[in-house]
Amino acid sequence: MNLAIDVGNTRVKVAVFADNSLVWTDVFDKSEFEKAFHHILQKYPDLTHCILAMVGSFSGSLLALVGQRLKLLTLHSDTALPFKNDYGSPKTLGVDRMALTAAAVNRYPGKDVLIIDAGSCITYDLITSEGNYKEARFHRVLKCAIEHCIRLPRNCRYYHRSRSILKQVKIPTNPFRLELSMP
Repeated sequence: MNLAIDVGNTRVKVAVFADNSLVWTDVFDKSEFEKAFHHILQKYPDLTHCILAMVGSFSGSLLALVGQRLKLLTLHSDTALPFKNDYGSPKTLGVDRMALTAAAVNRYPGKDVLIIDAGSCITYDLITSEGNYKEARFHRVLKCAIEHCIRLPRNCRYYHRSRSILKQVKIPTNPFRLELSMP
């Protein structure tokens, strides 16, 4: 069994997997991590491995606690992943975005995938069918949303900006596929 830990700025999200199947999840404040970790170990004694993604800070003693009990992999920019990182500055791509992209490649192999993460900041990422990571520019996503999914009200702060962008960006032939060739 495997444990995935996502340390955010204020909260920790955990998930237990068995044979690539999600078994259990939980979310709690960082201050509760030690107690929650012991609870997880009691509930799932067959845990052997852990992957840890940290966006926020995490104390060395808590890292040691996890590493003493489980084989620990801490996700970082040098971790081998199943995609080519074409981000403008690959060393600064957030581990949360790396993890989501790796999951998308695993779940939808050989497909173009748009990943939308609505955490404390909304991010848009693309993985191409060839396995290349691309950061999705906000205006690309907004254009597709405006033209094919939703209509923004005139009083929306993005309405007028989106209208000027719409004149510059070609609409994809398939409304549910975000074409990477957009300016």
